[in-house]
Amino acid sequence: MEDGLPMNSVFNIAQTRDGYIWVGTESGLARFDGIKFEIVNWDSPPADTTVIVLRLFVSRSGALWIGTRGSGLIKYHNGTFERFGMKEGLSGNEIWGLAESMNGTIWIGTLNGLDSYRDGKITKIPLPAALQSHDIRSLLVDKRGRLWIGTNGGGLNRLISGGKN
Repeated sequence: MEDGLPMNSVFNIAQTRDGYIWVGTESGLARFDGIKFEIVNWDSPPADTTVIVLRLFVSRSGALWIGTRGSGLIKYHNGTFERFGMKEGLSGNEIWGLAESMNGTIWIGTLNGLDSYRDGKITKIPLPAALQSHDIRSLLVDKRGRLWIGTNGGGLNRLISGGKN
């Protein structure tokens, strides 16, 4: 913290194409330019709300996707923050998993289910009954384009076309 981090509890780190290193902490997001940290001031949610950053993911488009605890999903692209929450269609506002498919779909794992983001639209993905009571904690798209879903209590699963695992 004495070097500029908002908190010493670091949940995730990512580097964007412009060379910045982004650090997600329990007290917000910081950007490191190689010399100093800058604490991010959010456009949304309100400045008095502490944003706990759980996941960071850089998509092929260069956008930084920020998964938070309770503040939903935030996309940072071309200097602008865009926030998505349950009002915009997310299954939940606590984001633990982020991944990107080969066609550019962003997969979003929440405590309440699985969503996808494509062409500005969020879609809830129906899950098999065996996964519906387990929160999603991590996501990975493998080299063959298969989505792997890590859960809290429901094990490791692979999503196959048609919503089966």
